[in-house]
Amino acid sequence: MLFQDRLDRLGAVAAHLPFPQEDFDAVNRTFCRWAERREDRDHKALEVWLYCYVQRYVLSRLLRLPRLGGGEADRIIGEVFERAHEFDKVTEPERFTHWVSVVCRNTFINGLRRRYQPADVDVGTLGEAAGSAESDLTEPDRALLRHAVTRAFEALPEALQPVARMRLLEGRSYRHIAAATGHPLPTVRTYAAKAVRRLREDPGLRALGQALNLVPP
Repeated sequence: MLFQDRLDRLGAVAAHLPFPQEDFDAVNRTFCRWAERREDRDHKALEVWLYCYVQRYVLSRLLRLPRLGGGEADRIIGEVFERAHEFDKVTEPERFTHWVSVVCRNTFINGLRRRYQPADVDVGTLGEAAGSAESDLTEPDRALLRHAVTRAFEALPEALQPVARMRLLEGRSYRHIAAATGHPLPTVRTYAAKAVRRLREDPGLRALGQALNLVPP
């Protein structure tokens, strides 16, 4: 529960903010005031808020990726914070929090892509990373992605479909799938790996993922 403990401790840091951490309007007003006056008090408040926001953003997503250790998490947090701390790149001060959220999302996904080489990715990892990115898509994009995923799963060999659905879509454990399907545990792992390999090679799913910036070109 390393990541959860760190999330719980963020409340003590956020208590030093002059506004609630979730009050994005107040954050945007503070940034607009800082952009105009460059007062140290506002800059310090923005840094504390950014520290809390980035930590919460990254750690809450890493809770779903148990294979990632604390040191690796810190490297990703450092990358996200460094990018989000480039205040002078904000062109619309009144939308500062939106800018930060976009920077966090893009840097986090890119960080995962660099950390997880294809041969090392657990069958549930790609779904978690894509799910984090999908939350920022438009509804038409999400509908199109769901359609493409459904079509790609239906194109899998019939023997692989139940294992792929339970592991990749429902997040079930290998032992749960083995009990549900009656397959030996090694067979479940093999079927899951074959399903992931086929889905990665699916041309329609890969093309859409690239178009939506969910997978590298």
